This record gives sequence, C-alpha cells and structure tokens, in this order.
Amino acid sequence: MKQEKKKNNVFLVGPSFVQIQDKDGNETSLVDGVPRRFLCRSSTSNPRAILMWKLDNETIFPDIDSIEDSGDYGGKISQSTKTLGVNKSLRTYHKKILSCQARNSRTGETTIDSTLLNVICSYFDRLFCKVLLFLIHSGF
Repeated sequence: MKQEKKKNNVFLVGPSFVQIQDKDGNETSLVDGVPRRFLCRSSTSNPRAILMWKLDNETIFPDIDSIEDSGDYGGKISQSTKTLGVNKSLRTYHKKILSCQARNSRTGETTIDSTLLNVICSYFDRLFCKVLLFLIHSGF
C-alpha cells in the first residue's frame, strides 16, 4: 500500500483494492426479471476513495451516494451499491462488463474490480428471451 506522509503527520494512503462483493467471480449470472444488487467496497483510503460504477466503460449512477466507515491509518473505507434490473430489463445487460472503480483524489491511486454479466432467461419466457438476447448480441 502506498503511503505518503504529510507535514502534519497525516498519511495519504490507498486504496490498494476495491471489490464488488456480490458477484459470482469473473462472470456473474443474472436471472431475467429478478433485479440484482451489487455492493462495491474499497480498502482504506485517506482521503476517502471516490467510487464510480461503470457499465462497458460508461459511467452509471449508484443507487445512493457512497457511505464510509472508519479504516486503518486514520483513513476511510467507502462503499456503494448498484441495483440492475429495476428500471430496465436485465436482458439489456447481457455480455456487458460491470465495474467499480475506487480512486484517491489526492494521490491519484486507482483500482478497479469487474465482472462480465450473463443473463439467464426465466423458464416461462426462455424462447423469447434467447431470441432477443441473440438479436441484442448481434447488434440488431
């Protein structure tokens, strides 16, 4: 973890990592019709890390403003939530990359965690969903 001492003995640190805690690994399955909430949490940062959600490198808004907890070295741990599938069908997220980026505004230190979204169709509309996903993925 990078630390830089200031004159008044306050350390500028991190974040050394950020993690999307509600993902399934490098690829996350979503069931169409069932909204999915993701939590992004940074390691300690001083000043607090600024968290940013991205979908295929385009910035998207979190559900609410980031909140913070006390961290090491007098720093803060930031966290943010993002729910997909509330105002938009999950089908539109198929094969897109969801990322959370944490950045220290003073040191410029930045770290990212990502997951590929894979939409699974519900049993009742499986055929329609598969055709629609094929069309979306094909660029139609």
